[in-house]
Amino acid sequence: MALRGHCFSVEESMTKDELIARLRSLGEQLNRDV
Repeated sequence: MALRGHCFSVEESMTKDELIARLRSLGEQLNRDV
């Protein structure tokens, strides 16, 4: 829950493109770990 609230505050301060890039890099890291 706390993490979710943090994500929303971060989302507000970033542009849509930055958010997409962040999610994409996160997804790549997860794929590497699996």
